Amino acid sequence: MAGLHRRPAEPATSPREDAVLRRRAVASGQPLAREGVVVLDGEAPFLFRDEYLPDGQLRTALVRLDAVRVFPFPPPDRL
Repeated sequence: MAGLHRRPAEPATSPREDAVLRRRAVASGQPLAREGVVVLDGEAPFLFRDEYLPDGQLRTALVRLDAVRVFPFPPPDRL
């Protein structure tokens, strides 16, 4: 149904790791990035990028892999 989209949860980061990366970005004055692939609830994989900014903010981006046609979706074993 149009307009009913569920946004996946953000990739799991331990509170300690998150705090360390935020402090490191603030102390260095340079943005830091953490990237990876996450599969949420056995669905399609997502690419994620967390960017820790020098002002203490966190910018997160999620891209569903089948949306960018990186590989055929659904995978052949799920047809």
